[in-house]
Amino acid sequence: MIEIPTWVHILPYVVGGRSRDGVDCWGLVVILYKEIYDQDVPEYPHVLMPNLDDSRRASREMLLELNRQTLFHQVDKPQAGDVILLNVLGDPLHIGVILGDNTMIHTGRSHGVVIENYMETKWKSKIAGIYRIK
Repeated sequence: MIEIPTWVHILPYVVGGRSRDGVDCWGLVVILYKEIYDQDVPEYPHVLMPNLDDSRRASREMLLELNRQTLFHQVDKPQAGDVILLNVLGDPLHIGVILGDNTMIHTGRSHGVVIENYMETKWKSKIAGIYRIK
């Protein structure tokens, strides 16, 4: 199980956020990988979802970046530290980090940073892929 610094839990949700001032779901991945693994991951500042009408565009951009990049590769069996891609509104456009024991940390507009079980009904059927850093 990955230990999350306490300050991470109070990060505000900010569209396009990539710092301690606020994060979106990919920004949380950026912050966690730097804090926990001292690993820089691309910030992809252009991949954001400013509103729900833009979800299809954001999903396409996210998938393009995942397919284009060489830092992460898709895996079948999740482990702590992997990135989990989730379908929202029918498209893969939400991401979190697996902590272990079927839990993930992620953030969203309505709830901020939370830890949830990704194998519960709410998320299990929405898993679009698991990615591990090479």
